[in-house]
Amino acid sequence: MLIHFYQFINKLRSTPARKNKLIIISSVIALVINLLIWALIYFKFYPAVYNLPEEQSFIPLHYNIYLGVDLFGRWQNVFILPGAGLFIFILNTILALIAYNKKEIVSYFLTISSVLCQIFFLIATILTILINI
Repeated sequence: MLIHFYQFINKLRSTPARKNKLIIISSVIALVINLLIWALIYFKFYPAVYNLPEEQSFIPLHYNIYLGVDLFGRWQNVFILPGAGLFIFILNTILALIAYNKKEIVSYFLTISSVLCQIFFLIATILTILINI
């Protein structure tokens, strides 16, 4: 089983997709946006809610224009957004590197969709911070 893992890693290292500029640029942009989301939460949101008492640790996590705030939760649940973004980034990047040899266009769609997902997660994080601060 370990041999298959090393073969898989070597396949990812030797793929020609690592030299494609569109895949590299979109992957770097997605990673930078994800790091920006983590930094926003750490520098803007974390200082405001870290010292909250236990009974006030439930904060609004989602706002709906029709109903107002419709989801409350612990302040640690804010980390679900960048965690999901990181998971999508890693999964799409690995799938793009694997699929590049068969269909290049699929790799392009995967990496660009990763950037779009990161942008949506960034907007959601900014709005979550704004309804809490």
